[in-house]
Amino acid sequence: MLRSTHDSPFLAGADSQAQEIYKSLKAKIDFASRQRPIRVVMAASAERNEGKTTTLANLAVAYARSGRKAAVIDGNLRDPQMHAIFRLSNHTGLSNVLFGHKKAAEALQAAPYIPNLAILTSGSAAGAADELASGALQEIVEEVKGKFDIVLIDAPQTQGFADPLFISNVCDGIVFVVRAGKTKRAAVSKALAHLKGTGVPVIGAVLNRYNAKEEAAASFIRS
Repeated sequence: MLRSTHDSPFLAGADSQAQEIYKSLKAKIDFASRQRPIRVVMAASAERNEGKTTTLANLAVAYARSGRKAAVIDGNLRDPQMHAIFRLSNHTGLSNVLFGHKKAAEALQAAPYIPNLAILTSGSAAGAADELASGALQEIVEEVKGKFDIVLIDAPQTQGFADPLFISNVCDGIVFVVRAGKTKRAAVSKALAHLKGTGVPVIGAVLNRYNAKEEAAASFIRS
């Protein structure tokens, strides 16, 4: 059982320098929301292993610690990680809800020892990625929005998958994550072009692991 964020190597401690950076990212999203309500945010990246999922998980913790009710939906049905980060069961989750086996409210799990935060893991139903293009995802997000202040959705990388484009249709904004020293500029440009083509605003970009000496690092750059 996760007793604190320190029990997960992916979650920054409440007083850590890394968590201050995620709080800054939250503040930037909140500022952007003054001009246009942002209730549902998707994290995207061009390739795997950019730090997208870790960034989203820590952003959710930052919202929860601020007193806002936050929900995370693991929409990365290709390589789900949220259940591992928060050390939750993945027996029932988004995939099961997409097939109509459960309601979202029944599948949501409270994050251990993190008040105000709930996780809808990917679930155990196979072949659910194709259902992301259906109207079921919209219904699920609307149901979750009715109970939470902010909904954060993880998605697969844009390279090789159309899933992020389907997920973006139910979002108000996108945060794009790039790993410093890893992602090639051409891949970033191609991914951003695909995402901007959806009409959903890319709120900004997170440059992950910019300073290897820090526990984690991110720099928010408004687009």
